[in-house]
Amino acid sequence: MNRVNRNVASYLLLLLIAVGWPPIYSLYIHSHLQQRIDSRNVSTDELMNLLHAKRYTIEIPPELDGQVLTFDVTVDGETTQGGGTTVEGGSTVVLLLRRDQKSRKIEYCWSAGSTLARGVLDDPLSDAGVSSWRNEGPIKPGDWLLRGGKERVNVFPATEPAEFELRLAFQSVSAV
Repeated sequence: MNRVNRNVASYLLLLLIAVGWPPIYSLYIHSHLQQRIDSRNVSTDELMNLLHAKRYTIEIPPELDGQVLTFDVTVDGETTQGGGTTVEGGSTVVLLLRRDQKSRKIEYCWSAGSTLARGVLDDPLSDAGVSSWRNEGPIKPGDWLLRGGKERVNVFPATEPAEFELRLAFQSVSAV
């Protein structure tokens, strides 16, 4: 009989936790966590955007000190430059890149030492039927980040420009 009472008590305790925990969490614990995140760091929307961003690191060679790191945007064979930040030779730049398909924009953020630059580009892949992201991690100037085509996309080797493409490039300050 004692064993039956223990089993019943265990099931009642589990039922109480299953029914009681969600309201306790949503009313008390979550609201305190939410305030702590919002008031000191970033908003929930900004945090969600960062979670969907690709992260790349770029080692800047010393001889490129003072150059401008930009994006080369190719759409149907025509290349334009967009965005950019001046870099210091020998430093490491962290690039966060997020594609917002609703607004047809690409949001980016460069971080190098104590400098931070952010901006928005028109999405070169908005008319592409097929697209591919480069894997996160270390990249070099000239590397592609996004590639696309109307029917297919060549990812490897990616030596020739695609119909739609986003690449990293350097440009001297006088040319900008």
